[in-house]
Amino acid sequence: MDILTGKTRISKSQLHELASGSEEDVSAVISQIEKGTHKSRRTGTGDAIGDAGVDFADMQPWEVQFAKMTDEFRQVMRGHAKTEDTAAVRASLRQYIDMLEELYRGI
Repeated sequence: MDILTGKTRISKSQLHELASGSEEDVSAVISQIEKGTHKSRRTGTGDAIGDAGVDFADMQPWEVQFAKMTDEFRQVMRGHAKTEDTAAVRASLRQYIDMLEELYRGI
């Protein structure tokens, strides 16, 4: 409930993780976030950009933003692959396109 009221803040990647989990997983993640002990289930998988050995110091700011945005989008789409909710897929694609367009305008 603290997450919904804004008392406990969560990151976009944590929100995506909640959206793609089972009811049991969601309850466990919410509890961990509220306690401040949550570690992303992506850590150590080699899937996340930060785990792939990428040195952000050598990247342009737009490259860093693009890498993070793309990684989050990939995780969201993997969650959608488990469902037949085409409306959610379309909404996620639209959000990603909008973010890309915003990034494009900022370069």
